[in-house]
Amino acid sequence: MALRTTLSKDATEESEEDKKKKKAKSKATTGTATGVGSGAASGAAAGTMISPGVGTVIGAGIGAAAGAVDANRADKATDPNRPKRRRLAAAGEKVREQRGKQERALATLSQAVFDWAASIR
Repeated sequence: MALRTTLSKDATEESEEDKKKKKAKSKATTGTATGVGSGAASGAAAGTMISPGVGTVIGAGIGAAAGAVDANRADKATDPNRPKRRRLAAAGEKVREQRGKQERALATLSQAVFDWAASIR
């Protein structure tokens, strides 16, 4: 007896949101690779001018590192979720401030009750 399984159309197709995430990730990876590659090429050219051979290798390494750093900055600058994270961090800070105010108010109330209880003895 053969076991037959069928998947619904929804289960086999990617959602639009998943497709957008994959496309954005691919774009970011391509940008990083391009930045590293162009940085390495520029660094190798500069290193060759200074000292052929060893300078080429060292320049390529330095250029690749600089390209990676630059690509990382560009990715962060174009991150669509950055404003959301900032708002979330600000909201978290407000919650911590409110909690601190409540704790101080409770401490003040507790002290007032303690002082009142001590005064009626």
